[in-house]
Amino acid sequence: MSLILPKTFVNCPSRLVAKTAFRPTDIPNLILWLDGADPNGTGVQPANGTAIATWTDKSGQGNNVTQSTGANQPLFQTNQQNGKPGLTFDGSNDSFTCPAALRAIPNGNHTLFIVCKNNGGASQYVIRGAELGSDRFYFRYEGANTVGFLNRTGSANGISIGGVTKTNANIFTAFLEGTTQSLAVNNGTPTTNASGEYEASISSLNISDSFLLNGAVFAILWFSRSLSDTEKFRLNYYLSNELGIAI
Repeated sequence: MSLILPKTFVNCPSRLVAKTAFRPTDIPNLILWLDGADPNGTGVQPANGTAIATWTDKSGQGNNVTQSTGANQPLFQTNQQNGKPGLTFDGSNDSFTCPAALRAIPNGNHTLFIVCKNNGGASQYVIRGAELGSDRFYFRYEGANTVGFLNRTGSANGISIGGVTKTNANIFTAFLEGTTQSLAVNNGTPTTNASGEYEASISSLNISDSFLLNGAVFAILWFSRSLSDTEKFRLNYYLSNELGIAI
């Protein structure tokens, strides 16, 4: 498989032709792209320590996530992962609210990529969809270096993967396809089960929720379909190159 990287060239009989750098928008059905290195979506980084009220969606779908309360706004911080910046969450009150349009995504096949780290602590939700306080969809840190993914009613029968060094940034890939729930770390072999359900009843969807994240988020990519293995590898490779995470 050929991967297109920035500043590469191909030989043609009479000239050199620059290839276009790969972007997540090159893969169809991207509905959310949050870039921790570019939270304003302008290509210009804010000053270190800036509180972020709106994390701009770079997918082109306008699904910005927001936090109107100044004290609850995550911070843009430099040098969070291999010299790269990210958005830090304090584990006390920092969170973002996702737009209502995204609540429908767990009610069908979808693929989610999250790059994040946890500074310590047990259960912490990186993203959570709920109905009347009950879990319907989440990716979270659990106890003993474990992470979990769920897309179904209730808190049981999700997927958990152990052996994750939570204080390191990792690339997590989760998807729902029919009843199949799947979760993988750093492009590794996925763990799956057949307990997934389409979830139509989600009244709230937040980044950092309930048990709030004490850590940093570097990227979120969300697609409204299950991606092929080739597409998932391509996106893992992209995130690996962007953040210097081995896969």
